[in-house]
Amino acid sequence: MDNVFIESLAEHSTTIVPPPETARHLAALRLRDGERVGVLNGKGLLASCTVERKERTDMILHVVSRSVETAAIPFVLCMGLLDNRDRMEFVVEKATELGVTDLMFIDADHHQHHGSVKMERMEAKAKAALTQCGRLWLPVLHEPATLQDVIGRMPSDAVAYAGDQFGGAITTEPTHSSGCWIYVGPEGGFSRGEQDLLDASNIRRIRIGRYRLRAETAAIALMSVISAR
Repeated sequence: MDNVFIESLAEHSTTIVPPPETARHLAALRLRDGERVGVLNGKGLLASCTVERKERTDMILHVVSRSVETAAIPFVLCMGLLDNRDRMEFVVEKATELGVTDLMFIDADHHQHHGSVKMERMEAKAKAALTQCGRLWLPVLHEPATLQDVIGRMPSDAVAYAGDQFGGAITTEPTHSSGCWIYVGPEGGFSRGEQDLLDASNIRRIRIGRYRLRAETAAIALMSVISAR
């Protein structure tokens, strides 16, 4: 069953009129009357719907059944902004697929284009990844901030790791209340001052490979290790 994202979907909805862009996407799928499609709202709700075609791109979706999923414990990726937009968007897609609940963008010292992030485009990439993988919760994307500001938002009892070629192994499970926060630097890694800040904040460095990894590779590897535990 194909999925589409419609943010206005509510638990009490019985019929849904897709917005124009979604209707065009559904029309491209060539669904016939009575065929099923899944509707996600990114807030833990999946509705299985039947299609009623009106015109070429006009249709109504009738809710047949619903699935509700409670929010997962926090799984936060704190990612240094990358200068290459495609690589940054790739990280957003993979973070969505791997179950990240929040994505904090870090405007790190080694990031060359400070503050230049198109959040709407990033959110669109996350929604597309959500519908493709079938996950029910859309990750929250936060506006870029300094590493110090991001660390300041982290609960004091959260389990926190930073990827490091020479770090140790993961030995602590995330707590249920505060979850797990992981930190990955931009191209060139975190600056010396930022590394000192990570150490002072009790963010443990863990090894994610024998070799030096590109930033997006390190992020995916670290997310995969955490999500598999």
